[in-house]
Amino acid sequence: MQLRNMAYTRGWKKRYRAEVPVISVGNISTGGTGKTPVAEYLLALCAAQGVRAAYLSRGYGRRSRGYLLVPPQAVAAVRYGDEALQVARKFPNMAVAVCEDRRQGIRQLLATYRPRLIILDDAFQHRKVQRELDLLVIDANRLPTQDLVLPAGNLREFRSGLKRADLLIVNKLSSPAQIPAIRQALARYGRPLCFCRPVQLGIYHWEGRLLHAPGDFPGLAAVVFSGIGNNDFFVQQLAAAGIRVLATQAYRDHYRYRSADLEALCRLYERWQHEQPLLLTTEKDRCRLLPLLEGERFGQLPFAYTAMGLEWLEGAHLLSGRLEALIKGRE
Repeated sequence: MQLRNMAYTRGWKKRYRAEVPVISVGNISTGGTGKTPVAEYLLALCAAQGVRAAYLSRGYGRRSRGYLLVPPQAVAAVRYGDEALQVARKFPNMAVAVCEDRRQGIRQLLATYRPRLIILDDAFQHRKVQRELDLLVIDANRLPTQDLVLPAGNLREFRSGLKRADLLIVNKLSSPAQIPAIRQALARYGRPLCFCRPVQLGIYHWEGRLLHAPGDFPGLAAVVFSGIGNNDFFVQQLAAAGIRVLATQAYRDHYRYRSADLEALCRLYERWQHEQPLLLTTEKDRCRLLPLLEGERFGQLPFAYTAMGLEWLEGAHLLSGRLEALIKGRE
């Protein structure tokens, strides 16, 4: 890992440079740090400024190969990957594509969509493509300073890799009171810091219509299930919002649901049916469930998902300022 990074840093290995600014949203740890909400935040900023942006992912977990543009109305996460499908549904006017070869994917987007900016998902360790902004997302409750490299720990590379980032975005804070200690722990890497935490925007029926605004959460009952990088954090969030979590079921990250899984969830739901609970999951899980829920067998059950946003506690101006500079710099 060190030799490979040195080769790119010193220019011994060449990097592809696109015609437009490229932003990488990545992490240094395995598991969920909250990259997708950060990417969605950037896309929302671009949309607000009328900037044509594109999102490119490998499409982790998909069974297809090569370059694919993700239609906003698609339901097959198995074809596109759950994260790309989620982004495509949320930003129907933006180009969202998957390709395991990032350079090929960028070239295809430039040729067909002509974006002014491209956001790469999970590309911090992908050194073959040069980018103008490298964002590294960190879980506030699982700092890399307290971890080791795989297989001894959960780090994808050595902690020294933090120095390559242009901005460190510390996500999933439970309280602003955590900021001073985290700032001190990361000070040795000398990188600018942003601090944020996920917030619930609402609970939606699996088809997409709003069921409950955040103010309605206290007292709601739910049987909760998820297959993401940090299932426990999701449950804690719901409980903190006042939702009565009656039972939970955790699956591995990017889990591919089968009919048998939904049958088991239905049996769990029946045990608590007298409480009139929701069968509640994440937006990313909902993308993997769509093909099963669109049939009559499960579609009538109260499956729902939470939509997430970000609350910026410190440093949002650093991110928006860098984005604006990139846009203006290439105009």
